[in-house]
This record gives sequence, C-alpha cells and structure tokens, in this order.
Amino acid sequence: MFVGVVVGSGVLGGLVMAWLRTRFTLSPEDTAQETLGVSVSFVTLLFSFFLGFTIVNLWQAYDYADHLIQEEANELRTLFRLAGSVDGGAPLRAAVVNYTRLVTEEEWPAMAKRISGRKTDDAKDQIWREALSVAKAAQPPALVANELLGSVVRLNKLRRDRLNLLGPSLHPLLRSAILFLAAFTLVGFFFLGGRHWKVQFLIDFIVVASVVLSVYLIQALDDPFNGTGFFINSDVFRELAQQMTG
Repeated sequence: MFVGVVVGSGVLGGLVMAWLRTRFTLSPEDTAQETLGVSVSFVTLLFSFFLGFTIVNLWQAYDYADHLIQEEANELRTLFRLAGSVDGGAPLRAAVVNYTRLVTEEEWPAMAKRISGRKTDDAKDQIWREALSVAKAAQPPALVANELLGSVVRLNKLRRDRLNLLGPSLHPLLRSAILFLAAFTLVGFFFLGGRHWKVQFLIDFIVVASVVLSVYLIQALDDPFNGTGFFINSDVFRELAQQMTG
C-alpha cells in the first residue's frame, strides 16, 4: 500500500502538472528559466537540508524509543527472577506479571491516544509495595533485596522515559517550514517545464513521488507509539508475559 501511494502520487502529480502547463502557457521570456533555475536550486537544496536533518533526528528518536522498551522488558525479566530467589517473593512475581500484561493490553492502546494506562499505573505502584515488603522482611546484608529495589527504580525510570516520548517530537514551526519548502520545490519545478512532455512527465513523477515519500516518512516517524506508519509494537512485552506464565 505504501509503495502504491507513493507511485500513485507521482503519477497523479505528473498528470496534474502536465494539465496545468496546457492551461498556463508561458513564453521563454516570461519563464526566465536561467534565473528561475538558480532560485529553484536554492530552494531544493534548503529543502534537502531540512529534510535530511529532520529524518535523521526522528529516526534517532524512534531507535531510542525501541531501545527503551527493550530495556524495560529486560528489567522486568530481571525483577521477576530476583523475586523468585527471595522468601516471600511470590506476590512480587505476580505483580510483575500483571504489570507486563497490562502494558500490552491496556497501556499500549492508550499510548496511541497519547495517554498512560491508569491500571498500569496501579500495577506499577503494586510492584513498589511488594518490593518494599520483601526488602523490609529480608535479613542483613540483604544483597538480593537491595538489588531488587534498584531494579524497581530503573523500571520506573524506563517507563517514565517511554511515556515522555508520547506525541510528536517535531516542532510545529519546523514542520511548517518543511511543508512550505516542499510546496515551493513543486512550484519551482512546474515553471521549469521543458518541451519534451515524456521527459518532463518522468521528471515531474520523480519530484512529486520524492516529496510525498519525504513528507510521509516525517509523519510516520514523528510519533513512534501512534499505531500507524513506522510504529513500535508491544510484542516484546507479550512474549515476556508468556514466558513468565508458561
């Protein structure tokens, strides 16, 4: 579908430009293509710069979000194992399993709406209570209990960092600038139309398809938890819950 949208946009854009050139015929003196070509080159270069900078940063944010959920899953696995090695750790293990399930079943759909899961918040608090209970009952030097509390602290931080990534990260002004530059690029190439319609159609197709692809990538990468485009799923938590209970 993605390829179809890009190719279809390129074909449609090429046809629309060809039709517009039949409606607005300009003489060579009016187009001033030598002067216009310099301006279009500058706008295209500026658009490419903004585009490259934005996509690289959005991809880094996406990769960081994926890294966070992997680390959070690993911390849950560690916490589950630590709880199994101390006396009275069964309630804590059950709380970890419940939290892991709720992340998948409740919080992930909520994150697509840019909010956290209320039940998942309660499950996280339950982990804290059970971990404190185990730590208080542990006999000195309680090395495992101390490591268990440290694992809970790290888990809380990882979840907070994950929730901080909800919503778009691209500033509205930067998004507007990219869209304006994309529009200026298309307009500039329209006025640089040549005489050979087949060659011109191919050029228009490449330009329109490239602009559509670029805008789509920005939109798809801007919110890694929105459930559309390039988004991060909850499979790692689902698989972890199955491992804990199976």
